[in-house]
Amino acid sequence: MTTHMVKRYDTTHTPTLGAFHMDTTANRLVMGPVGSGKSVCMVMDMFMKACNQRPDQNGVRRTRMLVVRNTTPQLKMTTILTFQHWIPQSVCPIVMSPPIRGIMRFPHRDGKTTVDCEVFFLALDRAEDRVKLLSFEPTMIWFNEAREIPFGLVSAAAERVAGTGRYPPQSEGGASFTGMIFDTNMPSKASWIYRLAEKQKPSNWSFRTQPGGCCGQGTTRASTSPTLRRKTSPLSGGTATISICWKPSWNWTLGRSRFRSSRSTAN
Repeated sequence: MTTHMVKRYDTTHTPTLGAFHMDTTANRLVMGPVGSGKSVCMVMDMFMKACNQRPDQNGVRRTRMLVVRNTTPQLKMTTILTFQHWIPQSVCPIVMSPPIRGIMRFPHRDGKTTVDCEVFFLALDRAEDRVKLLSFEPTMIWFNEAREIPFGLVSAAAERVAGTGRYPPQSEGGASFTGMIFDTNMPSKASWIYRLAEKQKPSNWSFRTQPGGCCGQGTTRASTSPTLRRKTSPLSGGTATISICWKPSWNWTLGRSRFRSSRSTAN
């Protein structure tokens, strides 16, 4: 099994996502409109971390990833489908019966070591699954559509990947990188994401805004104060309204002169 079977992924024209992959902050979040490549970024970040994990004494690069979505239908119909589009079944066979789990095993491109990555997929709509989240021992956790996840669960999950992580254990060399990654559509000012990004600004979190395909370059810096707005952008064959619940003050750019403002407030 070789990595060339994974779809080609290039962030040349998406510098915000490229910067996300280079960031070593423990907790990294990307927010932006639907279809801007956020979820793909998360999938490929896990894949990169699996490939870059230091090998153990047997030459195996072991990692364990946990992918979280708020409901089972959304997990199966969106999150897993996105994962399989970029990392196909031939590379990571996924068994859909609980616990939903896939395993990637293939020779590393160095020709000397092997990548061995477990990927578990977990929904949070059942009490027993929420308990599983808080007892899991992963290398990394991806929260898909983070604004739908209660912060209490996010905070508790952080303890499972704090420091050097739980997997691989220190006796086997430990994790080269551990932490949590998040993607989300733009949250409201009532969201825990807004509170962290604009108010508390913890040092072990980073926040980025990824623009849509017709928008600007995005941003990678910290934030200060919010505003509300809605923009209408011209697309081929018509126009589309992009609703933004709040504008991070670190330059959430939705466009240039081709955008025209609307006096409507965001939903």
